[in-house]
Amino acid sequence: MIVSQKTVLDGGLFQSQEWAGFQEAAGKQVENFVWGGTFVRGVELHIPHFGKYLYIPRGPIVSGDLTKLNHQELIQFARNKGYVFLRVEPQSETLREHLAQLFGRHLRKSITDIQPREILMLDITKDGEALLAHMKSKTRYNIRLAEKHDIQVEETRDPKDAQDFFELLTKTAARKDIHFHPQTYYQKFLEHFDQVTCELLVAKKEGEVLAGILVLYYQDTAYYLHGGSNDSGRKYMAPHLLQWKAIQRAQARGMKQYDFGGVAIQAPSPQGKDWAGITRFKQGFAPETKSLLFPGAYDIVIDSKRYTLYRLLRKTKTFFA
Repeated sequence: MIVSQKTVLDGGLFQSQEWAGFQEAAGKQVENFVWGGTFVRGVELHIPHFGKYLYIPRGPIVSGDLTKLNHQELIQFARNKGYVFLRVEPQSETLREHLAQLFGRHLRKSITDIQPREILMLDITKDGEALLAHMKSKTRYNIRLAEKHDIQVEETRDPKDAQDFFELLTKTAARKDIHFHPQTYYQKFLEHFDQVTCELLVAKKEGEVLAGILVLYYQDTAYYLHGGSNDSGRKYMAPHLLQWKAIQRAQARGMKQYDFGGVAIQAPSPQGKDWAGITRFKQGFAPETKSLLFPGAYDIVIDSKRYTLYRLLRKTKTFFA
């Protein structure tokens, strides 16, 4: 089942075998297990000086009887693996409340969320003219302006284009105070996912890469995962045309939804971040679409002493850059 405005939120891409395979290719240990009849996938992550924890992105996914979830069963599993805690991202408020009842004081709100608490998902089953008509007028204007400036959008795996894209991510991270992965992560991403599954799209003017995005296709959804641009790209409105071309390519593939990723409409921006500009940009393509809201990340505490010290030092950033 895919995330949509008509269904219960679920793990989508991030609980898929495809995503787990990439995590393993990137050198991470993936744990697959069954809890109360529910299949769960998690990625093992290490904390310097403290041990390890299991991160369960957009999960666990529970579609059946919540009463079958036995808290002792999960705690014993985690203890056997040596985890300090399990970081979960319940897909609904109902599941969060049930986890709170199961684990009591051992369920703590995480200091920070990993996946965005709020995402914008656009229905792309309408034709192109209808999608354009429902955009903000400024967004339509910017798309046409980019076309007038002869911005060209290409799908590429050319090493030079990829390197230009990596450099744009670095510049964007510095400009907007956004966390991006190391370059090796994106290199592994393009090595692992072929062009059927993932596209690197770049916007160029006279051969110069002004903006780029990574779009991954899973089931009936296109996921906009990462993007970057330089100042020239913004001047020529390259990111607007790039997103529009990505939506059109997703439609041509038969996708039904385009996941713009994180926004801050109903929920506040992540701590210390200003997502006003990011949100404004994405909403320009879907101003009438209601965002999807998740409860956020929660920790199921297994080792109370180490977890308490971890949180204390995490807040002071003594051990964690």
